[in-house]
Amino acid sequence: MLLNETLTRLEGQGLLNSTQASEIYGLLSQLKEALTSGNYSEVAALLSEYKSLINNVTSQYYGEQKIGAANRINHELEHYIMQVMMKSNNLNETLDQLAMLDHELGSLTNITGLNITSVKELHELFKELRDEYSLVQGNVTAQAQLLQMLKHGKGFNDWINATQQFGQEAMGWQSQGHGQHGNGNGQGNGKGQQGHGQGHGQHGNG
Repeated sequence: MLLNETLTRLEGQGLLNSTQASEIYGLLSQLKEALTSGNYSEVAALLSEYKSLINNVTSQYYGEQKIGAANRINHELEHYIMQVMMKSNNLNETLDQLAMLDHELGSLTNITGLNITSVKELHELFKELRDEYSLVQGNVTAQAQLLQMLKHGKGFNDWINATQQFGQEAMGWQSQGHGQHGNGNGQGNGKGQQGHGQGHGQHGNG
């Protein structure tokens, strides 16, 4: 009676399914009969079968838990990052938060072996944003422009596309700076020098 109640409770908590509960109950019932009759060779065989069954149940349970954890992270991470961006006063705040998340969730997936799509997308976004940030260091206006583009995004695809688009525009500014440097006048020369310096910085980070 106690065994039946225990199995029913485990089943109700989602730790066992009905088939597993029936198999465990059946094996333990057979084990009791074998012990009562003194058939110890059968006892050994039943114990081995029971151990194998419990290992399978445990493996399946942890597998389901890992899938559940991955699904929860996939569901919640995008929304959390959206909140981070909306609350950020500047691009550096967003980048710091993404760096921390990328490190922590990357460590989690390495330890658990979880395959989480949104964590991979986060890593891609962080790398893109870090690269583009290096192009606009010291340019508060450009940083604010990129942050606004991110705030208007609705998810990883939007954010990654916006960051890449911004990077292309920033490269265009650099090319324009090189062209003005070639004009030879004072103003053009100054912009050209700045464009050259930014281009060199990007190369170093790459």
